[in-house]
Amino acid sequence: MEVGFVISQSDIQGYSFLVSKDAKLDNNVFVITDSGIFGRVVNIANMNNLLMDQDVLIYYDEILKHVAPERENYSIAHVKIYGYVKDNRINRVNSPPKPGDTVRIVDWNELKRLFGLEESDQSISIGYVLPYEQEFYFDPYRLVEKHFGVLAMSGAGKSNMISILLQEFTQRGIDLPVVVFDIHNEYYNFSQIYPDRFVSIKSGDIKLSGEYINTDVVSSLIEDLSETQLYILDSAISRLDSPSIDNLLSILRSKDDEKRSVNALIRKILHIRNMDIFGEIGLEEKIGMLKYGKSLIIDFSDSTNDRILSTKAYVLLKELFERRKRGEIPPVLVIVEEAHLLASNETNTESRLSQLILTRIAREGRKFGLCLGIISQRPYYLNQTIMAQLNVQIFLRIVNPYDLEYVKSVSEQLTEDDISSIPNLLPGEAIISGLLKYPLFVRFKLADSRLRSNYTDLRSMVDRYWEVNGRRRYLKDIDF
Repeated sequence: MEVGFVISQSDIQGYSFLVSKDAKLDNNVFVITDSGIFGRVVNIANMNNLLMDQDVLIYYDEILKHVAPERENYSIAHVKIYGYVKDNRINRVNSPPKPGDTVRIVDWNELKRLFGLEESDQSISIGYVLPYEQEFYFDPYRLVEKHFGVLAMSGAGKSNMISILLQEFTQRGIDLPVVVFDIHNEYYNFSQIYPDRFVSIKSGDIKLSGEYINTDVVSSLIEDLSETQLYILDSAISRLDSPSIDNLLSILRSKDDEKRSVNALIRKILHIRNMDIFGEIGLEEKIGMLKYGKSLIIDFSDSTNDRILSTKAYVLLKELFERRKRGEIPPVLVIVEEAHLLASNETNTESRLSQLILTRIAREGRKFGLCLGIISQRPYYLNQTIMAQLNVQIFLRIVNPYDLEYVKSVSEQLTEDDISSIPNLLPGEAIISGLLKYPLFVRFKLADSRLRSNYTDLRSMVDRYWEVNGRRRYLKDIDF
């Protein structure tokens, strides 16, 4: 369908066209000129020359008697050029479109052929391309093999997007196992609805074995460790024949020098023992489930201590990485919710260990078949090395200016207009960058209601509380 013609100056980056009076045109629709220049509408401006001149506007009432202002309305659309179409392929543009060239909308069937979005036995569908409102299918390995990130503010639809992804993996028989680091217990229902595919594990049931009683791990669990205490700790651990917290305490208690520092360190080690995180690790059995096509939901909602959260995440990720390198488990996708808690862009924080292993997996994991899905509501606080390795980036609604500036610095595909549209996205809408050669605006499907987050709105929480506990309307009813 023809929608206008090229006007004014154009180059190989973009051009503008006058929109025909009777044309229906939406932002982000793909267009092509009669010379084959392919691109996307990134902005539409409505104009009226009659109402632009302030000197003329003082006579507005008089103008209305003779001229209908809407007759002077027109629209200019701005297009980001992606390539030159020939033989159903998008090639590099060598020359810009000429003023006067006709512009038409690329229809959905043509777009599917150009982008390779045809449905197949191994393709999945997680949403609809905007503004076409057409369901699109793609190879899931294209999404995960080079790592992906889902970045958005709270309530924008991150968890629903991950739920629909896991649902599609399950229903379409994608053989890639998944390990989900579930920080807020949002995916537990998968183990109930699909018990043959998903196993839910409480992080409190995972203990660290003696091999992890080393200086890095133990010191990561201790706050404000002095240089002297760190030296004493390292010396004591090096003397351990049978690694355990009790044996470490015995060695420290036997020291005759540096008593003040030793005693302070002993108190901190006793605190670690009370955390009850060392013991029979049980990871062999749990991670071994991946061999049989099981996916794991690791529920970290019982971890209120950031140091424990980071340390256990480090151990799990390290085990997955090492076992995948040895070929003991199949290729696996690791999805990390609230990733800014485990991979901060700051150094020497509680997340130091998990940040180190996540950074290594981001750099090296792909060649071993260990893929990352990084989910965060605060991209500004995410480790920059990890962000740079996320070749597919999914941006839902973000309004924080620091986060938006960070998004701008790490995304190569998005234009200024694309970035400025992110705060205006509705819940469930997103820009996908890196899945194809060009960004896509999409609206995600809703996952099965049984699989969605257990989040309840505040009104329901209040009503539920009083329903369970009874209402106390007057203080005189309460026995103090």
